[in-house]
Amino acid sequence: MRKYLFALALLLVPAAHAQVARVFLSGVGNDLNDCSNAATPCRSLQGAHDQAPAGAEVIIIDSGGYGGATITKSITINAPTGVIAFVARTITINAGASDKVVLRGLTMNGAIFGDTNAIHFLVGNTLIVENSVIAGFQFGIVAPGAAPQIVVANTEFRKIQSNAIDLAPSGVVFGRATVENCRFLNVGGGVSALGFALIVIRDSVIAHATLAVSASSSVTAAATVDVERCVITSNATAFFGSGLNQGFGVIRVSDSTVVNNTTLVTTSGTGSVLSYSNNRLSSNGGGGFTGTVIRT
Repeated sequence: MRKYLFALALLLVPAAHAQVARVFLSGVGNDLNDCSNAATPCRSLQGAHDQAPAGAEVIIIDSGGYGGATITKSITINAPTGVIAFVARTITINAGASDKVVLRGLTMNGAIFGDTNAIHFLVGNTLIVENSVIAGFQFGIVAPGAAPQIVVANTEFRKIQSNAIDLAPSGVVFGRATVENCRFLNVGGGVSALGFALIVIRDSVIAHATLAVSASSSVTAAATVDVERCVITSNATAFFGSGLNQGFGVIRVSDSTVVNNTTLVTTSGTGSVLSYSNNRLSSNGGGGFTGTVIRT
């Protein structure tokens, strides 16, 4: 009896490990492989996702083009330093309401196929984007779902026609985003909060944008963007706050360098753009901060 139980335990061990498996992805792989080790990798991002159990990590082991994907579960997609993981199609996240998706080290360029969105976050709890480049799409990261949680770090946005980060949650619970150590260059819009949205952007640069930072709300809520320790330079408009129908669009700017913008501030309705009075301003035209925030 003891021998039987011991043998049964051995059989169950691989199954337990499979639930936290790593799936491998390579430019010379094959989606018909089991993808469970570096010798038998998958070929496409979608194929690797489909092979991976929920909560698994997809490791991209060499440079190549991997296509887009529809993500339906918690997963981490990781391209280590030195690997160029080229993605030219949309990554759509349509996962469970409690699922977490991590995208790390991707190079996304929409100029080839002309897809509208780089990352379309429809359903999920948390999205983390790190150490990536997003360029050539109409929109960068779009989050229209209910109450998303987004973290974007060490990522560069280039040549995005509209908003690089567009947070517009559809629910009545606030969607939140934290943006740190990012660069927004030659984009239509840098960071946009709409409706029930809260965004904090820190230690980042927005340059040569049509509109660097915007907060707008036409529902009974305050869309809020906090700008901390950022450089906002050479944009057509640096800040835009708009509020309608009992909504408020509020931007608060702290310890930032704001220079050479054609228009500093534009507001509409009940929108406001506030300063903590510790910013460095120079050579800006058009408009001024609508108020001052006093630190307590």
